[in-house]
Amino acid sequence: MKNYKKGFIVPLLLAIIVLLVVGGGVYIYQNKKTETPATDLGIQQSNQVKQNISVKSTTPTPKVSTQTNPTVGWKTYQNKMQAYEIKYPANWIVSNEPGSPIVNFCGPEYKTVDDCSGGGLNNSPVISIRNDMTDIRQDGYCSQDIGKGSIFCSSFIQSRKNITIDGRDATIVDFQDVNGGSVEVFLKKTALDEKAYNIETVGLKNNPVYRSVFLQMLPTFKFTK
Repeated sequence: MKNYKKGFIVPLLLAIIVLLVVGGGVYIYQNKKTETPATDLGIQQSNQVKQNISVKSTTPTPKVSTQTNPTVGWKTYQNKMQAYEIKYPANWIVSNEPGSPIVNFCGPEYKTVDDCSGGGLNNSPVISIRNDMTDIRQDGYCSQDIGKGSIFCSSFIQSRKNITIDGRDATIVDFQDVNGGSVEVFLKKTALDEKAYNIETVGLKNNPVYRSVFLQMLPTFKFTK
């Protein structure tokens, strides 16, 4: 009887061991199977982050313009009689004598309108606009190759080129003389006009800043009718 029990216990133990081994294997397999999607998900998320970083790094950064408008804060002068307007520095003086076709723009060194109307305080330059010039004025100055003997050759043309102001053709002429020369622009409102507008700055030797201000004022010139 005892031998029978011993013979029965051994197979039973073996069966239990087999069940434990098989069950443990199944348990481990199931755990690995359920962990795999999480790993894949982590890889996918990592790849997505890398793609986002790549896209952001390749997206060009918009360029911010560092250029500023030099005429911001300037005043606007309007001449109803001659039908034009133009901007000028806020700390400058404007002089326009009644009945005169000439308007002077004078820098901070001019303290009064009377000084500005004289157009030459202590040989300081001014910027002037007038509308009584003719086309002859554009060619009335001599070029250097003509010679200095002519009474009309007090100024000598250094350069001349065509430009556009307020959508109209204009000519800008750079002169040179003992006072530092001048820069002048000749402009007609229409091709049929007999007289031209003349915008100029003279006496640049004593104050070269006027040349820079002059060139900044030119694009702001507009006809009002």
